[in-house]
Amino acid sequence: DGTDEIRIPKTAGIAGAVATSGEPLNIPDAYADHRFNQQIDKKTGYKTNSMLCMPMANKQGEVIGVTQMINKKSGRAFGKKDERLLGAFSAQAAVAIENSLLFKSTEESKNLFMSVLASIKNLIVTLDKDGKMLTCNRDPVKFGIGISEATMRDEPYTAWFIKKTATSDVGKKTLEGRRSSSRGNIGKTLCDSYINGLLLESIVECYRTGKDAQVQDFTFITVDKETDEEKSLTINYTIMALKDFDGVQTGVVLSFEDISNEAQMMATLGKYMSPEIAAAALEGGTQLDG
Repeated sequence: DGTDEIRIPKTAGIAGAVATSGEPLNIPDAYADHRFNQQIDKKTGYKTNSMLCMPMANKQGEVIGVTQMINKKSGRAFGKKDERLLGAFSAQAAVAIENSLLFKSTEESKNLFMSVLASIKNLIVTLDKDGKMLTCNRDPVKFGIGISEATMRDEPYTAWFIKKTATSDVGKKTLEGRRSSSRGNIGKTLCDSYINGLLLESIVECYRTGKDAQVQDFTFITVDKETDEEKSLTINYTIMALKDFDGVQTGVVLSFEDISNEAQMMATLGKYMSPEIAAAALEGGTQLDG
């Protein structure tokens, strides 16, 4: 629009005096006040006569800016009514500026958070209070769980799981014994009714109680809808409550770690040595000397 930005030190001129003191100034003759910075008029070619300057303060009372009105149209000095008007405007402007800064800070924090998530190998999914996806740090299909981001976003988590039929053997082996290795009787009903039912039960329990759940060496089953081909992925998963600043639960966080390669190596080593030695060998904690 042809307007150039003019910057001055925070303590310079009438604006600087108001910013420093936090008190408004009503100057009927700018050139008669020694604090007036005449260099601005010389630079712009504008002649300042009267001036009303008002501080903008945030909720903590800290001055975050200054507003000015220059040269009242009538040619007279600014009055009390003008002071009230500019004071009300300055208060609203301060709120708008503070909200803008808060939004900018929130966006920067969100971008940093998403950058950190993107660098994590695990699949991290956050769910809202209705069980639908809020954020996801990587493509869940490419990760191997076979549920698209669109499905996660549009459907609650309860719709992600396939109900088993009476004659279906899909996932049966992976569910047997899984209840006994998890805490208490978690997953009993849902493990019998759904493929990957233990995971479903863990999420349900977290929403219900707010308690975290961790399960290791869980075999996640995916089934091709067209070919009925069954694929498996060995994962460690953690389910945690998502809470706001007041500690109120607003959703759930799902964390999946793919350990398929480790599980395959463990199975191979297990053919030739005890599980304890195999585990130590994988972790590099044991030297094997023939």
